[in-house]
Amino acid sequence: MYILLSGNPPFYEEVEEDDYENHDKNLFRKILAGDYEFDSPYWDDISQAAKDLVARLMEVEQDQRITAEEAISHEWVSGNAASDKNIKDGVCAQIEKNFARAKWKTVVPPQPQMEVPPQPLMAVSPQPLMEASLQPLMGVSPQPLTGALLQPLMGEPHRPQKRALCPPSKAVPH
Repeated sequence: MYILLSGNPPFYEEVEEDDYENHDKNLFRKILAGDYEFDSPYWDDISQAAKDLVARLMEVEQDQRITAEEAISHEWVSGNAASDKNIKDGVCAQIEKNFARAKWKTVVPPQPQMEVPPQPLMAVSPQPLMEASLQPLMGVSPQPLTGALLQPLMGEPHRPQKRALCPPSKAVPH
């Protein structure tokens, strides 16, 4: 419900470039502590009743958390406590932004550091093999792998059918 109302996940942890190892630990700590906020501007147009229901659903202590039956009876669900503002466009934009960010993270996952084995794995020296494989890169200045540089590594581009996460509303005849 948090995501449906704001377009953002309730628990989020910024990843420092070289601190991927602690990212999951920090995120998990936030989840266990129930450390979330109703961030502006995403929650500005959401009614207080909706925020109350979300907070009660996200209660960390199970015996304090609202039940499904209580949630259905909550004033925001059963009453007339919803905001009159249309939040669809803002929520859809945030969901698509977060979906793209999550998709990028799966395409370019963090690379773990390799441990160097104490003994060489090859009976012969790997030096000539390494020099031959690095030869095409000699004299090339470092640059980000984008566009034409990335394409040979990726092979044929996969072009999935585009489908809108939040399709436009259809007008209902009166």
